Amino acid sequence: MSKFEYWFDLSSNRFTRAIPTQLGRFTKLTHTFELNNNQICGEVPTEVQALSNNVNNYWQVTTGNDIGTDCPSLPTQPPTMVPETSSPTLGPTATVVPTLAPTYCGPGFFEDYDSDGTGRGCVLCPMGKSNGLQSAPICTVCGAGKIAAQEGSVSCELCPGGRFNADTDATDASRHDSVEDCTESPAGYTPNAARTSYEKCVSPFTTRGEGSAMCDACEALHYMNEDGECASCPDGTNCDSVGNELGSLWVEHGYFRATVQSTKVYPCTFGAAACAGGNTTGDGLCSDGHEGLLCDSCQESYYYDSYAMECLTCSNTAQVAAPLIVIGTIALVVGGVIAYNYKYNYDFWTAYFEEHKERLFMQMNQGTMVMVTWQIVTGLGQAYSFR
Repeated sequence: MSKFEYWFDLSSNRFTRAIPTQLGRFTKLTHTFELNNNQICGEVPTEVQALSNNVNNYWQVTTGNDIGTDCPSLPTQPPTMVPETSSPTLGPTATVVPTLAPTYCGPGFFEDYDSDGTGRGCVLCPMGKSNGLQSAPICTVCGAGKIAAQEGSVSCELCPGGRFNADTDATDASRHDSVEDCTESPAGYTPNAARTSYEKCVSPFTTRGEGSAMCDACEALHYMNEDGECASCPDGTNCDSVGNELGSLWVEHGYFRATVQSTKVYPCTFGAAACAGGNTTGDGLCSDGHEGLLCDSCQESYYYDSYAMECLTCSNTAQVAAPLIVIGTIALVVGGVIAYNYKYNYDFWTAYFEEHKERLFMQMNQGTMVMVTWQIVTGLGQAYSFR
């Protein structure tokens, strides 16, 4: 009974006894509580009085009743006399006093009592069923697309957004008594207005997955622009998944996009070495050492290497120059020694040179070839990262 949350109306009936304390269990009642115009006597139970703190619309209990007066005693039946026998004497037999059912039951209830007026009286509609009529003998099972997830429902509710219920038989209340009875629509589809089935999104619109209430995404190879329309993704972007948006387009290696509002993507001047790609824009797309439009400028402490066609850190220049300095130093030392000996041993070195002239020229050519080869390998290493 604590699940009954809206209204309770048993006014203008023929109740003749005290208000049952069990009515105080409607702890979530917020709209209406009416017992007026009956023949109710006695005091209002404390449990029922406490409900008035929550009911904010109609509260009528005392009007048309005999609240505050003592209830008449129930009729009794004289005890049945049992003839004296050798058996033990039995006590008096209790008489069942039938309790009259109300004239009608309100919405959210159904009448469940025998022809003589006895029985359960007004019973809450079970989950999966509803009743919006007065004096209804039954509650009806919710139809397709609807559920009643609590007892005492006046009407059935549509399945929540992104879900549908295709049970058109409407004979089994257990298929309409919870949200789990509503199935999520497949990806690329949304439920119809009646929640009885689902409909395919109009291409290139789609959904982000199952259970979507709206076609609010774009298919693969498309993105949603600022006007909420789907447009084809430009070259240089990766749109292989659904749900792409203009502000977060994924830019591929070697391409540049200036701002989040840009619909144009441009190839970088220095290719993939300068533009790293990603779902960002501007300098955020540039590789280390690069910056500016198309990432074609070098940052501070970087220089542009024409072989590699990228910006390299200035520390690389020192690495290249160091071997040259060492070789040059060695050459100077050797040259100095030769010059010294040549000055003071002219005759000896002249004769030696004449004798070994061809061999010395061949060694000089070989040294030149070694130096040229070393320079070529160094240049290729910078250009193709053979380091």
